[in-house]
Amino acid sequence: HLVLVEEGSGRVIGTLIRRIRETGTLETSTDSLLHSLDAFAVWTVQRPVQAPVHVQPQGTMSATDAVERLTEIRTRTVAALHEASGLALHSATHPHPVLGPLSAYQWALFTAHHQRRHVAQMRQLAGPLSA
Repeated sequence: HLVLVEEGSGRVIGTLIRRIRETGTLETSTDSLLHSLDAFAVWTVQRPVQAPVHVQPQGTMSATDAVERLTEIRTRTVAALHEASGLALHSATHPHPVLGPLSAYQWALFTAHHQRRHVAQMRQLAGPLSA
């Protein structure tokens, strides 16, 4: 699931960056974006959320392969965001199936917070680690 979400989000971010690059829209604001997803609070949801079918795991990837793939995808997405530095990443949006339209900035933040939420769930399921 995490690989599928990260991969899809990375594609959306790449598409938005290409669209913004085509318009040549440069960032003019230096305001912080950290509050950008506060209204969504996706990382604090305690109840189970049913993932859309296209991001439900199919059980075809080992844990090792999944971590490797996540690392590759994350590296590529971070590189794309670095290369887009100076562009107005808030100027183009793409709809998220639950959260509505998100800018490239918000897609990047969503992806990180989505991972964060699942890491917390995994830690809770694993319980205290024995020494």
